[in-house]
Amino acid sequence: MGLGFVGLGIMGAPMALNLIMGCMMSAFCGGLTLARQSQLDTAELLDILDAGALGNPMFRGKGPQMLADNFAVAFPLKHTSISAPCCALRTTDQQPGGTAAQET
Repeated sequence: MGLGFVGLGIMGAPMALNLIMGCMMSAFCGGLTLARQSQLDTAELLDILDAGALGNPMFRGKGPQMLADNFAVAFPLKHTSISAPCCALRTTDQQPGGTAAQET
C-alpha cells in the first residue's frame, strides 16, 4: 500500500486508497483521451505532468503503456473479489437502524 502504514482500519484503508487511485486513473485517462483527440503531443503532456505537482509513480508507469494501447492488468485478478464483499459489509453497517449489521 505504499512506503509506510497508517492505521486506518483493516477494511477501510485499502478501499479508500483504491477509490482514490481509481479516480486518479479515470481523470488521467480522460485527460489523455482529450489530448489525443485534440491532436496534442501526448508524450509531451506526460513530460509536463511528470515535471509538476501531478507527477507520480502511477502516471509515470502507466502513461507510456496507455499511449501504446497496452492496458494489461498489473495485479492478480483474484484480489478484485475482495472489494465487493467488503463494500457490501461496510454499506450494510451504514443502513438506518443498523438492522442488516445486527442480523449477521
